Amino acid sequence: MKKHQKQNNRTIAFTQQVLLDMLLIVGELYETGMKTYRGPFSRPREKVGDRFAKKQCQGINELKKRGRIRIIKNGEKQFFELTQKGYQEALKSRIITKSKMMPDGDFCLVVFDVPEDIRKVRWAFRRLLKKADFYQVQKSVWESDREVVEELRELVKQLKAEQYIRVYRANGER
Repeated sequence: MKKHQKQNNRTIAFTQQVLLDMLLIVGELYETGMKTYRGPFSRPREKVGDRFAKKQCQGINELKKRGRIRIIKNGEKQFFELTQKGYQEALKSRIITKSKMMPDGDFCLVVFDVPEDIRKVRWAFRRLLKKADFYQVQKSVWESDREVVEELRELVKQLKAEQYIRVYRANGER
């Protein structure tokens, strides 16, 4: 298994793919408003020569070490819990890899004005938009034809940046 995996013509790290898989298992969390992100989980049993299962275990251990997930044992069952950082990282991965396009004439418009004293946030957000195939309309105005409005809104909410970043579903001539 390669270190990076291609999904929808975008390359993401294997650990990002594991986070996305966990987010899918838990469900569409941003719709439920849950504060803890738990789901059933069983570590893949390694078979002799099963490199994928070994790689998956390594990815899960790496995410645990980086503080993106917690493993909770309840008797013989194991559950995973996405931490706040893990949930944000999974949302970013979903934004980057989502390939569903908006209906004709619609587009996602992102407008932001992040103060100079937190410029790292501004640069990190710009990098995310570039990775997600947004293009710059003006200095702090970006747009995309991909259906990522809800995910971006949830990410902005999770980052507590609503006062600096606005995400719109726009319709009309460009």
